[in-house]
Amino acid sequence: MSISKFKALRTCEFCGKEFYAQKVSTRYCSKRCNELAYKQRRRQRQIIEAEARVLQKPIEDVKEKEFLSLNDTAVLMGISKRCVYDLIHNGILQAFKLTSRLTIVRKADIEIMFEGRVYTKKVKPERKPITEFYTTKEIQEKFGVSEAWVFKLAKEKKIPKVLHHGKTYWSKQHVDKHFAKHIENNSIVEWYSVQDMMEKFNMDHFCSLLLCVEVQHPEKED
Repeated sequence: MSISKFKALRTCEFCGKEFYAQKVSTRYCSKRCNELAYKQRRRQRQIIEAEARVLQKPIEDVKEKEFLSLNDTAVLMGISKRCVYDLIHNGILQAFKLTSRLTIVRKADIEIMFEGRVYTKKVKPERKPITEFYTTKEIQEKFGVSEAWVFKLAKEKKIPKVLHHGKTYWSKQHVDKHFAKHIENNSIVEWYSVQDMMEKFNMDHFCSLLLCVEVQHPEKED
């Protein structure tokens, strides 16, 4: 019997490793991955079946209970046990862990959970219409930048624009807001040169340059 020369580069559906398969139907790179994938599918199927059994439990059996197990809570609320876990872990539903295997939920705490959680549609605040604009040339002249730089900045910062008679107009508010972060502080009127700092503070050339760098790029405080 001749050995098949068929080889196809595939990605293992369990571990994600690339391998050469000798059959079209091969899904896993090794026997181990095949077995682990089977166990994973079986475990997932068992979880789904368990949750289905919980939801099939008659709600009359838990309606009169004051203290509920997690299964009872899921039945009463009509949700899966996994959702109950999420509510508890996120601090939305209060529960009491009495032992390593016994967690109890009070029926009263379920009612408290619903208080103040009435769904209301969020209304987005109305945006003020943009009424002031720069032309591209005005931005170039005011801030000393090139035309290509204006379009590059607008793309990166998503600056609103409008087209009118073939001209592009940019939102004045958004442009000014960006450049306000980069305007130099003109209130500083006295400056030291590196040589002045060396003489006045008895510093060497390297320390003076290092101090200048720290002043220009101060580290952000926590």
